[in-house]
Amino acid sequence: MRPHDVKIRTRMLVGFAIVLGLMVCIMFIGMLNMRSIRNNMDRLVSVNTQHLIASNQVGNSLREIGIALRSTFLSKDEEERKSLEEYIAKQSIKYREGLKKVEELTNKDDPKGLELIATIKSAEEGAVPLRNKAIEILSANKNEEALDYLNAVTRPAVHKWIVAVDALSDYQHERIKYRSEEAVKQYNRTNALMFILGCLAVALAVTIAICLTNSILSPLKEMVEVSNALANGDLTVRVKSTNAAETGQVLAAIDKMARQLQGIITELKTSADSIASASECLNTGSEQMNEGVVRQSERASQIATSSAQMSQTVIDVAKTLWTS
Repeated sequence: MRPHDVKIRTRMLVGFAIVLGLMVCIMFIGMLNMRSIRNNMDRLVSVNTQHLIASNQVGNSLREIGIALRSTFLSKDEEERKSLEEYIAKQSIKYREGLKKVEELTNKDDPKGLELIATIKSAEEGAVPLRNKAIEILSANKNEEALDYLNAVTRPAVHKWIVAVDALSDYQHERIKYRSEEAVKQYNRTNALMFILGCLAVALAVTIAICLTNSILSPLKEMVEVSNALANGDLTVRVKSTNAAETGQVLAAIDKMARQLQGIITELKTSADSIASASECLNTGSEQMNEGVVRQSERASQIATSSAQMSQTVIDVAKTLWTS
């Protein structure tokens, strides 16, 4: 079936359905991309940001422990030392809580994050015994020896520990930056895709509208031309377009009407010619009859004249005989 054979209503429904389907696809794609962007932002807020906060908590607690520990070694007041030891215990609890949260937020498919956590634990295992050793020396009232041990042995191990924690914090900053850039890129891609699909939908709608308009106006234009030709008396005009749509049916009816009118006019012309021929024959017969009557009248006149002459002759002969 040709496109022009499709009913006008069906053509319009198909055109609108195509445009509507494309619009639905645009909405669906936009919703999927926006959902993906939302998931990335949610992960950025609920995971990466919380991860960074926990990493900073680990680093801050570790630094506070180091500062309090050094203050403990420098202080000679027993009450102050006890207060600092309690503070160190509280910061140690915060450190454990922060590190535990970091482990919970780290995915199994994040090898670098897991590696950094393992490095922190390894540095912790190396630094904690040295720190405890320094505290034991301090507890034995060997302040100078404990301070020297703290600076020479414990401090480098703790510094390595802090560096490992800072590396984890830096990694979380990089992850947040990466997630943010990915969200921005996806947002830009979504905008570009929506713009392209929107332009495609507009172009398709315009194309469909033009095609539908031409498919309707072209037969109507031919219909007007044929009707005008018939109105001007040209019965030889014929319809060129043929389709099964409503306009094609109207054109076919006009073409049929033109053919029938031409047939009727032809029959009338033939009948008129026959009547004219018969009338001419009648005129010819009438003229012949008139000529015969005239001839008969002339003969009768001649006969009457001859009869009169004969009568006069008879009379004259009778008179002559009577006189004699």
